[in-house]
Amino acid sequence: GGALALSASALERFARCSFSFFHHDVLGLRSESPPERRLDQDPRLIGHIYHALLHALFVDLDAEGLLPLTAETLPTAQELVAPILERLEADHPRWIEEGPEVLWQARRRRLLGDLRRFLELEVERGAAWRPVGYEVAFGGREERVSELVLGGHRLALRGRIDRMDQGSSGAFRVVDYKTGRMKPREYPPGDLRGGERLQLALYARALPQLFEGVGAVHGSYIGVTSANQHARFEWSAEDFDRCAGELDRVVDGIVTSLGRGELHQVEHGYFCEHLCEFNAVCGPGRRRLIEDKAEDPKVALGWRQAGEEGES
Repeated sequence: GGALALSASALERFARCSFSFFHHDVLGLRSESPPERRLDQDPRLIGHIYHALLHALFVDLDAEGLLPLTAETLPTAQELVAPILERLEADHPRWIEEGPEVLWQARRRRLLGDLRRFLELEVERGAAWRPVGYEVAFGGREERVSELVLGGHRLALRGRIDRMDQGSSGAFRVVDYKTGRMKPREYPPGDLRGGERLQLALYARALPQLFEGVGAVHGSYIGVTSANQHARFEWSAEDFDRCAGELDRVVDGIVTSLGRGELHQVEHGYFCEHLCEFNAVCGPGRRRLIEDKAEDPKVALGWRQAGEEGES
C-alpha cells in the first residue's frame, strides 16, 4: 500500500552501519565463517540456537501448565531443558557439523547450564509477568500488519517478538533475548543509541495495533547466557513515552538516508572486527576510507550522533 516495509533489525542494522545494510538487505548477501578459524560456533549461529531452544522450552512449559514459573515448578521445568535440546539437535544436525564434536559438547554443557540458570532467574525476577506469546511474528504476508507513521514516513513494520508477557491491568511486556555482551552503558532505559536500540520502542508502538485490549506496554532486554551474566534491562511505559520524539527523529534520519542511497561505511570498532559478517568485504583500508569521507555532509548525519557518542 505504499508504506515502506522494513524490520526493526534492518533499521538497527542501517543505524549501526549502512554499508552492512547494503550487503545484507539490498544485495541479500550472506556469509559463512570457515569453522577452522574458530574454537566455537559462529556467534550468529549461537544466537540462533539459544533463541530456538528458548522458544521450544516456553512452548513446552506452557503446554505442561508450568507457567508462570514458581519455586515449586522450577525443578520440573529445568528437567525439560535437556530433552528439548536433544530434540532440536536431531532436527538441526548442522549445529553439530559446524566444528569438532568435542567443541560442540563444550557448547552443549554451556547451553544446558545457561538455560537452567535462566529459569532460576525467571522465578526470582519475573513474578509479576506471565509469558503469553513466543516468537510472535507480524508483518508477513499471512500475519498481522502494523503500519506506523514515524518521522513523517509510513512504515509497514515487520518483525518477530522473542516473547510477550502479560501483567496486571492489561499491561504487556515485550522481551528481547540477548546472547552477546551487554554493557550497562549500552542499555540505558529510554535511550535508542542513535538507532541501534530500536526494537523495543518499535514493538511497543506496534503492539496496540496487533492485539486488542493492550494497556501500558513495558519492555525488557534479557541476557540468556553466562557470557552476559544474564543481565536484564527493563523499560517502563514512561521510558517509551520519553523516547517517542527521538524515535521519530531517528527513523526519519534512517529512511531519508536510505532514500538518498547513502550506504557508506560507519566504523564501530569491536563490531567491525569481530561480529560483522561483511568485514572481509570492507578490507583492511576501512578506517582510512571512513576518515577520507568524514568531511562529506552525507556522512555527518545528526541522527547517528547519540550512538557514536555512546561508543566513545
